[in-house]
Amino acid sequence: MNERLFKVLEFKKILTEIEKYAKADISKKRVLSIMPFTDYSAVQYELDKTDQALNIITSIGGIPTAPFESIDKSVTKAQKGGILSIAEFYYLKQFLKICINLLKYFSESALLKLNIDKILSIVSYINIDTSFARELDRIFLDKENIADNSTAELLKIRRDIKSAEADITLAVNSVLNNPSNRKYLSDTVPAMKNQRLTVPVRAEFKDAIKGVIHDISATGATVFIEPEKAFSLNNKLTELRVKEELEIEKILASLSESVSFISDDLLSSFDAVISLDIVFSKAQYALALNAVKPEITKEGNTCIYSARHPLIDKNKVVPSDIIFNDSYRVIVITGPNTGGKTVALKTLALICVMAQSGILIPAKEYSKVRVFKKIFADIGDEQSIEQSLSTFSSHMTNIIQILNQADDDTLIIIDEIGAGTD
Repeated sequence: MNERLFKVLEFKKILTEIEKYAKADISKKRVLSIMPFTDYSAVQYELDKTDQALNIITSIGGIPTAPFESIDKSVTKAQKGGILSIAEFYYLKQFLKICINLLKYFSESALLKLNIDKILSIVSYINIDTSFARELDRIFLDKENIADNSTAELLKIRRDIKSAEADITLAVNSVLNNPSNRKYLSDTVPAMKNQRLTVPVRAEFKDAIKGVIHDISATGATVFIEPEKAFSLNNKLTELRVKEELEIEKILASLSESVSFISDDLLSSFDAVISLDIVFSKAQYALALNAVKPEITKEGNTCIYSARHPLIDKNKVVPSDIIFNDSYRVIVITGPNTGGKTVALKTLALICVMAQSGILIPAKEYSKVRVFKKIFADIGDEQSIEQSLSTFSSHMTNIIQILNQADDDTLIIIDEIGAGTD
């Protein structure tokens, strides 16, 4: 099976529909890269998973997932001794919340009564430290900020910072509000320059206010002076901010080390949640399509009852029964133009590809689909301008390639064989 087949059958459109139900970007990418399995056991397992997910949705409801960011690179970074950023910890916090909600959901007694062993097997790989999850929830407020009470030391430092900021504001306002200084000022409102609170002073009186000049207005008429008292207080504030950054770095380093200790469980949980996101996306698509799980056979009959092409409006599509077995190896479909021959061919091949990709099929129950090792299709106008091939020559080239690769375990779909020539 190759890209040519998927293009002819428009299989990527099916995956795009499924991708819409996925929550995480990484899940969406993996959905779009789904390929059919050719091993009978793998196909059966994938279909069972999707069918069990659909059973959960119809019986209990959807799983409690939400969009989440990838954490694998961050966890690997911690494994190598790196220190995670506040944003990385925030994303990890959000992911762990999803894990907790999923574990709670799958512990419901009503759900455990269902036959969902394949889904529960995936859930068993979600293994998290709830106390660590609570710690992250307490510390990380958003992608840029951590809580004041993350540690006792950080709380003390931030209280000192607030006190120093209040003292600076008081020192600047004392200059602005001093009646004897009003004649020197160009404004009575303080201005922030170079992250320092300053007093706007008329240029000709710049020596009247003791302090440090941080800026001059575009006209040169105003100079912005940090009062002498505020200057010493600001130096103290700068020291406190350095202490704050060092304490935050210490917190992040300690938590990063904790991540490295539980990295295997985190990565295992991450893969499990993605797997759940993907299989429930398939199930949501199956629900919308009114699809069913077919019986899978290694060889023998393929009986698809009321097969519907999944990309045709369900109110307009005409169902077809597609049945063949080992007693005949070739089926020729004849009929008038626009009679649905090409749609029937595409429907057969597409349903086989869907089933072998773990996607439930748009047909009635008790349908049977054989697992093929190879599927080929020669459908549509295959004229190649680049290779200077006519439509007929292109079809013949494709059919030769198919015949060279086909065996007893191959499904071949050909539309209007010999078309394009007299």
